[in-house]
Amino acid sequence: PNVRYGVSYLMDEHSRGSMTTGAVSNSEGEFKLDNLSPGKYAVFFEPRPEDEFRADAVRFDVIDQDITGLIARTSKGATVSGVVILEGTQDKAAHEKLRNVHVFAGILEDQVSGGEAQSSAIGQDGSFRVHALKGGLLGFSISNQGRFQITRIERDGIVYPKGIKINDGEQVSGVRIILNYGSGTVRGI
Repeated sequence: PNVRYGVSYLMDEHSRGSMTTGAVSNSEGEFKLDNLSPGKYAVFFEPRPEDEFRADAVRFDVIDQDITGLIARTSKGATVSGVVILEGTQDKAAHEKLRNVHVFAGILEDQVSGGEAQSSAIGQDGSFRVHALKGGLLGFSISNQGRFQITRIERDGIVYPKGIKINDGEQVSGVRIILNYGSGTVRGI
């Protein structure tokens, strides 16, 4: 009950358009999408910050009649927590800007096909916690990538250049996301 949802229009297997209407399921967990044109769609769900459960997007085709009976099954999601570390600068302004950056985490196979990523604000101490993830090879990105870039991801002192493998429902801690801050200028003619 009371979960935000939206719909994605599936243009082809590698691209989609999403719209979030701010709609919320009712107290019974029921949802409704109106006025969809014929096409391929997926309804997706946005877990609340306190939720540990997740639901996969549910795909459906609109042809020439209303669709009823769609069921989204929930399962306990994985949680990943750790710290973001800014290397290579003592610039206090850069460290201050880090407070406005979010960490995004999502399963890499899903990101190719437009799957969901979950996000977390970065705490004052650099900590983050991303929840309601499904199992698979987990990749990370950050908002504001123009100045901040991820240089490496570590867990327990091991560098993971291709992502961290997580299982459904697993609680992963000790992840370190190492960033650098771009301060150079390139000029040309």
